[in-house]
Amino acid sequence: MKRLVGILVLILLIGTLAGCNDEASETEENRIVVSDLNSREEAILSTTAEASSVFNFTNTSFEEVAVWIEKYQSGELVEDEIGSIKTLAADKGSIILAAGKVLDDEKSQAYHIGIGDESGTSSSSFTIEKPKKSKNAAVMYGELSQEQALNQQELVLATIAYSNENEQGISSIPVDFYENPKAHLDVLKKYSTVYVIKAKFSG
Repeated sequence: MKRLVGILVLILLIGTLAGCNDEASETEENRIVVSDLNSREEAILSTTAEASSVFNFTNTSFEEVAVWIEKYQSGELVEDEIGSIKTLAADKGSIILAAGKVLDDEKSQAYHIGIGDESGTSSSSFTIEKPKKSKNAAVMYGELSQEQALNQQELVLATIAYSNENEQGISSIPVDFYENPKAHLDVLKKYSTVYVIKAKFSG
């Protein structure tokens, strides 16, 4: 039921964003940028999401867009594709990521991904497992904050990072990781588990 509600929320929100993708300038082609949501859009997401990220993109060169989730433990890649979604890339569109609300005693969390434009929406939900020793662990949600070019390279859109158990003073994953993840992969070693949500435009 939670997954169904989450998907419906994504469809509703993308519907409100369709035709209003103005964060990227008309002259800026092949770019992706964090969307500046209004209070109504934020309210829609807050009904089901613990944390969420919305990105708008302009595209004149690519045919497909894919979004997927990778899992790292102590900096090592242990699962390269927990869930993925691929669809045709429109000239203008939005990508919505939403981590479902979770209770302390729940061992997993639903993660919703939606890609849409004026003509429709593709969306799906996946399950991400909380670390076994996460009762006393802190969790940090992060997202890409700077506008990026679409150039057939993998983009890090968001992260979910769990601290080691009982560790105090955990900080969010630094901006440098989002801008150049390969060069700053070592930062993931500071966390027990990190889920990395990536996107790629291709074709």
